[in-house]
Amino acid sequence: MNACLPARSVPATIAEIAQALGTSKRTGERRADKEAWPFDEAAVRGGKQRLYPLATLPAAVAKAVERLRAACDAVDNPKPEVRLLNALSQTLRRLEDEDAAALADRQQRAEAFLKSAAGLSEREALSLKAHCEIARAWAAWFKKNQPIKRSHFFPAFAAAWARGEVAADKAIRAAYPEFSPRSLIRWVTSYERGDYAALIDRRNGSDKKGKTVFSVTALLGAYAKKILIERPGIKTENLHALLETASINAGTGEVLFAAPSYWQVYRFQKAWIAENSELYLQQTNPDAWKNKAMVAYGSAAEDVLRLNQRWEMDATPADWLLLDADGKKRRYTVSCVIDNYSRRALVVVAPTPKTQTHCFALRQALLAWGVPEQIVTDNGNDYQSEHFRRVLGALGIDHRTTAPFSGDEKPHIERFIGTLNHSILETLPNFVGHNVAERKAIESRRSFAERLARKGEIVDFAEVVDGTCTGEFLQGRINEWLAGIYEQREHGGIDATPFARAAAWAGEVRRIRDVRSLDLLLARPAGNNGRRTVQKKGVLLDGAWFIAPALARIDVGNEVDVFETEDLGRIIVHHEGEFVCVAECPERTGVNRAEIAAMASVEQKERMKEARRKLREETRGSPDVDELVQRRLREKAAAAGKLAQPGFANVTHVSHGLEQAARAGRALEGRPPVAGSMVIGGVVMAPTPTAKASVTPLPAPAAKVRSERSAVENHAEWLALKARQESGEALSEIDARFIVSWPGSGQGKAYLRRAG
Repeated sequence: MNACLPARSVPATIAEIAQALGTSKRTGERRADKEAWPFDEAAVRGGKQRLYPLATLPAAVAKAVERLRAACDAVDNPKPEVRLLNALSQTLRRLEDEDAAALADRQQRAEAFLKSAAGLSEREALSLKAHCEIARAWAAWFKKNQPIKRSHFFPAFAAAWARGEVAADKAIRAAYPEFSPRSLIRWVTSYERGDYAALIDRRNGSDKKGKTVFSVTALLGAYAKKILIERPGIKTENLHALLETASINAGTGEVLFAAPSYWQVYRFQKAWIAENSELYLQQTNPDAWKNKAMVAYGSAAEDVLRLNQRWEMDATPADWLLLDADGKKRRYTVSCVIDNYSRRALVVVAPTPKTQTHCFALRQALLAWGVPEQIVTDNGNDYQSEHFRRVLGALGIDHRTTAPFSGDEKPHIERFIGTLNHSILETLPNFVGHNVAERKAIESRRSFAERLARKGEIVDFAEVVDGTCTGEFLQGRINEWLAGIYEQREHGGIDATPFARAAAWAGEVRRIRDVRSLDLLLARPAGNNGRRTVQKKGVLLDGAWFIAPALARIDVGNEVDVFETEDLGRIIVHHEGEFVCVAECPERTGVNRAEIAAMASVEQKERMKEARRKLREETRGSPDVDELVQRRLREKAAAAGKLAQPGFANVTHVSHGLEQAARAGRALEGRPPVAGSMVIGGVVMAPTPTAKASVTPLPAPAAKVRSERSAVENHAEWLALKARQESGEALSEIDARFIVSWPGSGQGKAYLRRAG
């Protein structure tokens, strides 16, 4: 059966069309002749072959050929493997026995136990020795692959062992060619505890489980695992149907493996998910795996040894419905800060999570606690804005950003927000619930109370409806909760209260004494992004021109950073991270514009004078420009004299008026004119010879190199050269070498295999 070609632009043979339609080659030929399909002929051994372009075939036939080719391409792909196991095994190949010295003591104890154990059969002794060696190899791989989660390593090591990538004694490998991750966990745990007796396999050798069709047929097992990982929650009947389909090669019809029965698939699916529950959960629901199974042996604050060494910041919608200034109710946002050392926290309630809100929360914490060494935030736009990063940089605070969707990299602020939302504050009357279910229950309770009220009964709405809770109200309750409850309650992570932990710190605390400077640093950028362009008239902001003498030091057209102040007539101007001046609007502040203009003119002249001086120093020794221009003109004129004059095709111009003038000239002369001549003004003009134009032929387009040609082009040339060689024609050395080498090349093998 012919293989199919990969490209849609490649024409199809009648054999390929017949295969795609599920008919015989003869039936396909009769249909092609009957419907007069357009075709091209190509020389092949023994005659010619018809090639049908897909674009000229009927739509149904062309689609059938394309489906056949796509199926063939899918078959040519490498056999599928479990993606996670492959990725892990590739990263673990580099590690072999780095921890031999650290495990020497356990190895000696295991061997001593083996020698001293009485009554062990040969099989039991081999099992003990094998389990100890496997546990030692696992420990060496695990240490060499740090950082990596311990729970992730068991399936990867088991897969690497089964593929023969772990060095081991021949007898041990023969006795244990493969094992499950759960067995490996049991062996490693027993070995680490020193419980060598648990490593002895005391079974009599009659394993009732035996081997399944999935463990015997590697391809079947790989297909089933791939489907389970990529289609979590798939029904057994659908998994069974897909495995039946995959058991047959779509292109060749070859049976790849015997399709399992429904109950075989059911037992495998149930057993594999139970045995690899953590891996299955990690692949199908990473968030759930992170919350339930990801090990958390360490502490994110283990390296935090000082007060204000590291802060964490985050924001989240509050679980309270607040009354806004426009009379509407909406959920506000809480911007939170926590010190990892003392666990003391600060909360700012705001309508939206803007950069300015976080800057205000930062200001509160800086004035209350001091200046931190590092602040950790997520990668949200509010925390990654240029203004926020500029403020931290100006304060000398290191800004660390977590990876996307990695709340575990700032766990303290995440836990604090959860504590805040589930604190006694959820008893406030404007609490709306932590999730959809609680929110629905609260709404139902409110709706029930409203229905009772409509019937005229007396109902206390204090617990279900409150229209007086504002942002200021919630901010006050949160501040009271922080000072009276949270900071006075012992925190499990530090075995002390946040208040006592901070009060016990005897080291230094960096303080900001000049609050005015801090406020100016935290000033909100003017406009949308704070960027403005210096113009001839100054800096334009909100329809007003702001000027200052120092602005003249900046080139017109350059961008500056502009920050607002409490005074509408003044702005703060920075350029390239440096303070420039405080610019003023004369119409708003009443300053003398003429004086500022005179001072700015002096500044600009001095700046331009200095710039010209630097330019003269930089260009000293350069050639004269006039001399360069004259030399350029002389070179062009000399080159023009060497050019050949083009030849023109001279053609005689004929018109009715000229013909009549020629007749009059012949009558005046009284003699016939020369054939082909013309008479103008009584003068006979000899015919002008037509000069041939000298035309320079265009260079022929360069022929394609064989390595740049497509497989179809090289195949056609190969057939033509072979036909010339077989006819007795002598070929060049390059052509003769091409005939021999092309079929063995990668392109030739692939094409000939597909073309049959």
